[in-house]
Amino acid sequence: MLISLPTGIILEVCRILGWRDILRVSETCRTLFEISQDRSIWITLAHHSPTLLYLPILEAPIDTYTTRELKNLVLRNISSTLGWNSSRKPQERTVPQGEFPIGQGGRILLPGGRWLLTWGSNLADHNPNYYQAISAYDLDSPELASSIIYKGTYPESDMVLVETFAQTDRTPSGVGLAFTVGLIFEDFNEFPPMRFDVLRIEQRGHGLEAKLVTSTIKSLSCYEQVVDMLGDYIMMSYWTSAILHVSHCQVKILNWRTSSSNRHALSFFNIIESRADIRILPENKILVIEGSRIAIYGIPELRWTKPSEHEDYPIVQQPIWSASLSPEAQNFNMFKSSKPSYGPFATRLAFTRNDQIYGLVIPHDGRTPALHVLATVPALSSHLTVDFARVIVCIDKIYSKPFLSEPKASMLSFSWPEEADLAQPMDWVPPILHLMYKQFAGHRMSVKLGYYRDVVDEVSGRVVIPLYTNQTAIRGWSVVEFAHPHFLLSSVPSSNLSLSPLVSWYAW
Repeated sequence: MLISLPTGIILEVCRILGWRDILRVSETCRTLFEISQDRSIWITLAHHSPTLLYLPILEAPIDTYTTRELKNLVLRNISSTLGWNSSRKPQERTVPQGEFPIGQGGRILLPGGRWLLTWGSNLADHNPNYYQAISAYDLDSPELASSIIYKGTYPESDMVLVETFAQTDRTPSGVGLAFTVGLIFEDFNEFPPMRFDVLRIEQRGHGLEAKLVTSTIKSLSCYEQVVDMLGDYIMMSYWTSAILHVSHCQVKILNWRTSSSNRHALSFFNIIESRADIRILPENKILVIEGSRIAIYGIPELRWTKPSEHEDYPIVQQPIWSASLSPEAQNFNMFKSSKPSYGPFATRLAFTRNDQIYGLVIPHDGRTPALHVLATVPALSSHLTVDFARVIVCIDKIYSKPFLSEPKASMLSFSWPEEADLAQPMDWVPPILHLMYKQFAGHRMSVKLGYYRDVVDEVSGRVVIPLYTNQTAIRGWSVVEFAHPHFLLSSVPSSNLSLSPLVSWYAW
């Protein structure tokens, strides 16, 4: 028996266990419960566990976290993912708009799900100084505290903020949590017609005392649409007139950190298949998913060019790795991919194709990438094309809301093979999963229009539903939370877990 081993050996065993086994061990006896509280176990689960798909969103250096806070961090995110497939009702709260009006132009959740950013021209109607402004809402605050964290720097122009990209800034710094946010401004009466600004947003303080501090760290002129951002790179797409008759799309890969408005450090990349989903990957790579093939390329060598420069016939790149996809995709709308998840041992990315969910694993140690069918979802392909549904694909979740039909959500969470299955892919049998249709209180309180889209944070699983009284005015938010101990209990059916110790582990 495990209990008969020396304490040091038991602790070493616990450090290599997954979270389910840790929960089972902790309920066996008091001795194992006390060992399972060791801080090193939860640091491993939070930072180095191959069974977790996300690096933790930390508000401070991990050394400053108590063991209780580490357990809370790990188990909340796990229970939230499990809750997506549960028949139990999640927690839902409705909150008013707060001190500032809600931007009607768009919204985005910063990674981790705490901070909701909105923007729109209506903010200037409230206060002329808020032209091109961004408002932030603290979703962890009981009263949904709000503030203006950014004011536009182009008051003399008609530049309109049309899109944002947000990522966690993991560069070493003296502060805790920080984000890098890319802003795309458009004004086709100007030349060049676009600007790309990069903000660094730092969270100062912890708990309900936390505030956001924003600084602009880059501003660039652009001639093409920005379609992706990861790390120091952005991807811009454009059509080249020399080969327009065959509908080839080409992209620029630009290092925004080293570039300026007058000089860009970039490379050109040719997309042979016009129907392709393209993503920037970590470690200077590009992923291209086409109708019958998936391939990974290295980012071509960057060179200095003028921002307006095009290259009609870029050099065709040879893939680092590729794999065939069969059968042919039924519809290009089936290509929906997640953001890449950079884990402790590998980068992972999920994508839908026909009625299947695929998972790509790119090991960091140089081993060959592996492609897996993670699940088959009957009628997924037809569901994704009905009513112009907007689909959000995360590394372990899918969320869809119809555009013009009854306001409700189609939700699904899915698992990845364990490390042993990845080593022996023939042992992995993809499950058959079914979408769950859920109508939250926020859906019932909203007009049956799809213009105002729900937003999802893939790490926390939090869903934010805009509430509005007519087609033009959002009046508040419905915040749906899936983090609850009940979801953990139902996921370990063979154990005798009780609710009380789990509740004591959580700061619900």
